[in-house]
Amino acid sequence: MDMFFELLPHNQVMIKEFVFACHGLLTNEFIMSMVGVVELISGICSIIGRWIIVALSVMVSIAFGILGFNFKVDI
Repeated sequence: MDMFFELLPHNQVMIKEFVFACHGLLTNEFIMSMVGVVELISGICSIIGRWIIVALSVMVSIAFGILGFNFKVDI
C-alpha cells in the first residue's frame, strides 16, 4: 500500500546517498506504480492458489532487484 499512498516517511529513515539514488525512481511515477501493481497481482495469485510458480518467480525477481539496488547504493 505504501507504493501507492506514501504512508511511511522515507526521507527521515534513509541515508543521504540512498535518498539521492531513490529520487530518480520516485520522480518517474510509472516505474514504481508498475512494480506495485505487479507485486499486488502476484500476491493475490499466490493467496488464491492459481499460477503460484509464476507469482513466486515474479516475487523473486522483484526481491533480487531490491537487493541489487541496495547492494549498489549501500555497500
